[in-house]
Amino acid sequence: MPNHRLFFTLRLIAGAVALVLPLLGCIGDWGNPVEGPPPAPVSCEGASAWVPERIELLDMGDMVALDEDPEVSIVRGGQGSSMVGFYVVVYGDDIPDCLDTTVTFDGQSQSAEWTFDDDGPRRAMTPNPVYWIWNESGAQAASVTIGETTVEYDVDVF
Repeated sequence: MPNHRLFFTLRLIAGAVALVLPLLGCIGDWGNPVEGPPPAPVSCEGASAWVPERIELLDMGDMVALDEDPEVSIVRGGQGSSMVGFYVVVYGDDIPDCLDTTVTFDGQSQSAEWTFDDDGPRRAMTPNPVYWIWNESGAQAASVTIGETTVEYDVDVF
């Protein structure tokens, strides 16, 4: 004759385990740290009318300048979103800390007054990338504008 109390108790324990185990993954990283998307470029006020000698976009994935390698990699964020992004680098004398900047990818623009951190002699870079949620491969257009200076790129997203 089956023991109904034992069967009920085992089912209750199995149900509790099934509910609790998935929640344990939320308590700690359990070896898989969850990273969100990178922070956006840092905003500032009082952008300068400075004119750069040269502007570059760097691929967020491998930090290579687009004029050296027009291939842009899709990067997967910690929450599973695919994205494409760029760091903006400027060159010139007396680079201000705050520049009015527009970055465009596939016709979608992001504009703001962003801070630039010194990154070497006569070079400054946005401390964080500007990025788009993206999961399509193929040829796209990218550009960056600072003041009156615009640089355009044909990129291949893979």
